[in-house]
Amino acid sequence: MGGLGLGLAFGALAQLSHFCIMGALADRVLFGSARRLRGWLLAIAVALLGTQLSAWFGLVPLAESRHLAPELVLGPVILGGLAFGFGMVLAGGCASRSLVRLAAGDLDALVVLLFMAVASWAVQLGPLAPLHRLLREATTLELTEAAALSAPLGLLFGLDADSARLALALLIGSALVLFCFVDARFRAHRVELTSVLTVLSSRARSGSVS
Repeated sequence: MGGLGLGLAFGALAQLSHFCIMGALADRVLFGSARRLRGWLLAIAVALLGTQLSAWFGLVPLAESRHLAPELVLGPVILGGLAFGFGMVLAGGCASRSLVRLAAGDLDALVVLLFMAVASWAVQLGPLAPLHRLLREATTLELTEAAALSAPLGLLFGLDADSARLALALLIGSALVLFCFVDARFRAHRVELTSVLTVLSSRARSGSVS
């Protein structure tokens, strides 16, 4: 029931605020407006701070996350990012925006979501899976603890790896929050702020369930 409530709130607020990463970038490039982009940056800041603080206090087993694997997968990340970026432009929005448009009765969004699902299956489990594994193996760089972004901070102040990672997260997250709220127009746009918190809550809910 909690997931259902968050999903309904996300849909309503995402439609009101037009919460979409492609739209946020388009607003900044075409119209010079950074309001929606600040919303996404605030979402990143809250997610970063919430995740690292939760891990620091032992609330989530962050070390078990596959995103912290000591490797950098260049090929799939670069090609997938380019394909996703071009796809968003051609489809007129990101996946979240397509879901909202579908709920509003846009059948074009249904076609977009179906193709996304089929493409994801094809790359992960279907006919393109061998090519994906080959590209991943050929372009993956193994990383060490010294390659972590927080390593210089740990060396400079004599911090252990966990403390250095938390300190870096606090610095980056605080800087992003400050950048977002320094704009009076963004502070006055309460729908945008509420949407950010709802999106984060819904994704945290889905992450804990999975």
